[in-house]
Order: sequence, then C-alpha cells, then structure tokens
Amino acid sequence: MSEENYSDSDSDSERDNEDSVASTFQSLLTQVESLMTVLETAEAGLLTLQRPMERMALHQLGHIPFLQTSPFRQESFLLKRRPHGPRVPFQLVCAELRAHCLTLPTEGDELVVSPFLREMLHVETRTTTFPALLGALTQGIV
Repeated sequence: MSEENYSDSDSDSERDNEDSVASTFQSLLTQVESLMTVLETAEAGLLTLQRPMERMALHQLGHIPFLQTSPFRQESFLLKRRPHGPRVPFQLVCAELRAHCLTLPTEGDELVVSPFLREMLHVETRTTTFPALLGALTQGIV
C-alpha cells in the first residue's frame, strides 16, 4: 500500500469519527433541550403552588395528621445559640416557632420578621412567610 492510499484511508476514518462525534453531540443537545422544556414546565407548575402553600394558616401546619405522626418530629437538635445546651425535639422547635409567629404583625400574606428571628435564623428580608421560616430553621439548629 502506498503512502498516499494510507493517508486517504486515515482521512476518511477521521472524518467518520468526527461525523459520529458531531452526531452524538447533536443528539445530546436535543435531549438536553427536551429536558429543559420539561423542567421549565415543572417550575411553572410549582410556582402556581407557591402562593397557596404560603397562604396556609399557621394552625393548619400544626394539625396535618401525617406531620403529627412523623418520626422526624421526635428528632432532637441543638440550638446554634446554645450549642452546649440540651437537645430540643423538632416538634418543640416548630411549636415555639408557631407561637412566636402568632405574635408577629402581618403585611398582606406575610409576617413581619422580628429582630429575634432575623438574628436566630439569619432572615435578611423584612417580611416572610411561615414556610420560608421553616426552611430557615436550618440556620438555627444543628
């Protein structure tokens, strides 16, 4: 086989590999675009649920049967402000948070954050919702 024929064969093989890689890459791009469309649809659906969830009354959050029977409510945590203090059951942490929130003024559908919550849970906004405060508990417990 001459050197010229060998080069042509290598070039053809390289072009085939490049075409295969380009085809695979294009296929992956199409799949990613499909996935992004599904995620955007899911995000839009979740956004429509956000406001109704935030408007739930505080007493409703304490009386949902599956939450009351959840074994997680029996887990105990240390408060970051008292790392050497006694561990506090999550159920008690939530009850204290609910009791504190019932004393807070509201603006529309949101609670006005007290200085205590701002410091304890590192809440940076002036107003928030109870579900957002539950999420911020990760800043206050260990």
